Amino acid sequence: MNALSVQNISKTINKKNILKNVNFSLEEGTITGFIGHNGAGKSTTFKIIMNLIHPNSGQILIWDEKPEDHDIYKKVGYIPESPLYPDYLNAKEFLSYMCDLLNIPSAKKSSLVKDAILQVGIEKHTSKLIKYYSKGMKQKLGIAQMLLAQPSLLIMDEPLSGLDPIGRHDILKIMDDLKSENKTILFSSHILYDIEKICSRYVMIADGTIIGDIPANQTNNIEELYLSKIRKDS
Repeated sequence: MNALSVQNISKTINKKNILKNVNFSLEEGTITGFIGHNGAGKSTTFKIIMNLIHPNSGQILIWDEKPEDHDIYKKVGYIPESPLYPDYLNAKEFLSYMCDLLNIPSAKKSSLVKDAILQVGIEKHTSKLIKYYSKGMKQKLGIAQMLLAQPSLLIMDEPLSGLDPIGRHDILKIMDDLKSENKTILFSSHILYDIEKICSRYVMIADGTIIGDIPANQTNNIEELYLSKIRKDS
């Protein structure tokens, strides 16, 4: 079964075509890299998937269900490109607060917070205020927050952007570990040389149009393939 199906999505903003008949799907238990240059339409696609904005046409199906008709988003975790965190809290306080917002029972809260912290590897920094976190640490915190609700489908918008090589390695390792738990992951990136290590599939977008959708085992150089498609379509 597909965890997510994006079907003929189009979006116009201020008379500009941002997305044009976008189609792709995710198989359960896979990692899909959503590849495109800045302004290609990646974030708009993710916002439509998360029902934050509505398309002009097309539909989203999550496990074959229309999300507007069901409480399906409890199974979906999402990290936007530039999440905001309360600088005056430490990680443990923030995650406990998020548990309260999710109505997680007090009896489960402590273990969920502990497990999320361990899974992303920030256990040595839980007492430090978030305002002192690096961008990589904040990305890990965002993943920990997402895991509190124990989602099966994870949507991450540019989780590698602005990170150094160690930070990118850490985030990719976390994603690979989540895949081993049969989580389905869709993440966007314009950093292509790192993502080959973990992706099951690549979906490529340029100027709001899907220009490629291939299994990862069909290419050994995604950057070269993406650039060739960009040049071909330009």
